[in-house]
Amino acid sequence: RAKFCEPDFINVAQNATFEVTSTCGQKGSTDRICRNWYTSSGLNEGKCLKCDDRIPELSRNISLVFDRNIQGHETVWVSGRIPKFSGIHSINITINLNKLYEVYYIIVEFAGQLPDSMVLYKRDKNGKTWLPWNYFSSSCKKSFKMKRSKPLHIQQRSFNKISPACFSFKHSVQNITSNIKVLPFNPMTGRTSLLPNSRLIKEWVSVTDIMISLLTDGSKKRNKSPYDHLSISDITIGARSQCYGHAKSLIKKNGTTVCDCLHKTAGPDCSQCLKTHNDQPWKIIFPS
Repeated sequence: RAKFCEPDFINVAQNATFEVTSTCGQKGSTDRICRNWYTSSGLNEGKCLKCDDRIPELSRNISLVFDRNIQGHETVWVSGRIPKFSGIHSINITINLNKLYEVYYIIVEFAGQLPDSMVLYKRDKNGKTWLPWNYFSSSCKKSFKMKRSKPLHIQQRSFNKISPACFSFKHSVQNITSNIKVLPFNPMTGRTSLLPNSRLIKEWVSVTDIMISLLTDGSKKRNKSPYDHLSISDITIGARSQCYGHAKSLIKKNGTTVCDCLHKTAGPDCSQCLKTHNDQPWKIIFPS
């Protein structure tokens, strides 16, 4: 009988490709941004910094949210200025994991003000459209017309479908300092009524792409213009490559990371049988 195996648990954000719809200093001009900032020399308290994508040392681009463990210090991505009186304004961070992964937590570390609301979207290997994964807001009812759920008290009423919930920032965000706010998300939270290794849970946590949509209400009264930016210092994604129990390591094949398939299985995720081994149907192996 084939024995269950799985690759190591890693922070897949560091090997992902990413893009964002808004960054300061990208319109051929220098932006002035004021707040407590992390720079290469440490925390720069209460200073106004310049942002200009044309000058490397003044750039605040999105790659800086994935560099903590690489460079050993915190830096920040800073958005472009939030338009005033523009209704709901969205800034989207798209993260391509370049493979199917089982994602078990996402941690977003904000450096400064929070957005008014936030939506996590996911795509799996079969999906061409973005599917809502979870909602966060200062008011779930006002922002999304949803009832607020406490992360540990989700009522899972269906055993054949998992629906996204809406969590309040108040009950979700951890204030590390007056300036650093950490927002964790675990897609398994509150799903204790479902078997942890069921196909439904596997599908719920299986992801190839993640989009973080930061939503702000431009009609709200805000501080002076140098403060009208969102900023993130770090994004961590804890995950394990989805190999359906048929691989314990990953390999490079034609420049792409794939599962090193065992048990006569094949494909980038070991999701099919070898062509010469079709006497029995392919199936997932779960931990015994």
